Parts: sequence; C-alpha cells; structure tokens
Amino acid sequence: MPLIVSTDDGRIGQLVLRVRGEIRLADIGFLGARLQAAIAQRPAQLLVDLHAVSFLGSAGLACLTLASLEARTAGVALFVVGERLAVTHPIHSVGLATTLRLYPSLSSIDAPLPAAS
Repeated sequence: MPLIVSTDDGRIGQLVLRVRGEIRLADIGFLGARLQAAIAQRPAQLLVDLHAVSFLGSAGLACLTLASLEARTAGVALFVVGERLAVTHPIHSVGLATTLRLYPSLSSIDAPLPAAS
C-alpha cells in the first residue's frame, strides 16, 4: 500500500498528521518532508497518527526519532499515536516509546495545551 499523509487541525493548538500505508525506506524522504513542514507551522502539539500504518520499518523509526528531536528544538510537542501491533511492536522493541511519546489514541493524550492569548 502506498504511503499517504494528510493533515488536519485537532483542538486549538494541535496539528494532526495522519499517515496511512507502509512506512518503508523508499518513503522516508516524503514522510520526512511532511513532518518538517508540520513542525515549521509551529503548532503547540503535533500528533502523528499512525492508526492506518500497516508496516513501520527501521527507517521509519529513524525518521520519527529525528522529527521528535527537531520538534523539541522548535518548541513543538510531538506525539506518536497508534495501537496496531505493526506500529507499537517496533517502537517498543527498540525502546522508543518514551522518546516518541507513544499513545494509543488521540483522545488519550493528556498534555495540556498552552492558554489562549
């Protein structure tokens, strides 16, 4: 299945990046560019929704880890969302669940958003 990435607004201050398909080495440039573009918008929270991802390889893990570091530098809280074994197993296997802030659902993210000005 080809990789498809779309964005939409979550709550105020949130940007949701929805990813569908298989995250393979050939798709990393595309995914990385979409992650960088989302971080450049400087939302308070960037939620990377991987619910529809059927494969997450090591290149995908590296891409998400780099995006997490770039987001932190930009002052953006990045969260990875997914509960499928195809996503959670590789993340947990290499010990990235805390680094990537892995949550099972969008609604389970309990981090507060900044107060509106």
